[in-house]
Amino acid sequence: MQRNQHKQMKNDRRFKWLILVVVLSMLVLFGLFLMSPFNKKEEQSKRTVSISTNTSSTNTESSTRTSTESDEQNNRFDYAVPFTNENRYSGNYGTLSFLLLPTETEGTIRIEYDSPNFSDTQYAILTATTIPTKTVKVNEHSTVKNVKINTELKLATITNAATKDFFYPFNGDDTRVYAYYMNNGSIALAFEPREDIDQYQVIEFVKTT
Repeated sequence: MQRNQHKQMKNDRRFKWLILVVVLSMLVLFGLFLMSPFNKKEEQSKRTVSISTNTSSTNTESSTRTSTESDEQNNRFDYAVPFTNENRYSGNYGTLSFLLLPTETEGTIRIEYDSPNFSDTQYAILTATTIPTKTVKVNEHSTVKNVKINTELKLATITNAATKDFFYPFNGDDTRVYAYYMNNGSIALAFEPREDIDQYQVIEFVKTT
């Protein structure tokens, strides 16, 4: 009797363990079933973020490319001053009389003046160079204003491109020189001033021939 009872108890324990295993297996399967939609949503969210990031990157690259192309198109050098070998010009800076003369080389000019301070005529041979548009503060007949520039004049790369005292009236050194058109159509040359002056000094040139 006791032996049968012990056997029955063993069978009951096995049955309980079997039920427990089945229940746990069902819970695990149910948990996996519940987690499946979340995993899909997470993957979909990752894909959406990836697509959004790629789209944003593409839009940024496209915007940058468009901006650069627009800048190149807009920078048409509208303020450039072409110098031909046809005309002569004259202008004044204080008591000094300047001449702007053509040379044999297209885009290269000779500027000269006489001064009581020097026995010889002072001159410089300058070559026009097109530069990106920049704004320069100038003193135009005692009126200070900002002008847009596309032409810089640099000393020609030749021997004796300028007399040693040519830049004396301005900053006394190999100064920057810019060219632009005034509102009245005259060519103006803007010379870099001394360090204590913040406006480029302007000479207005009028065509003589």
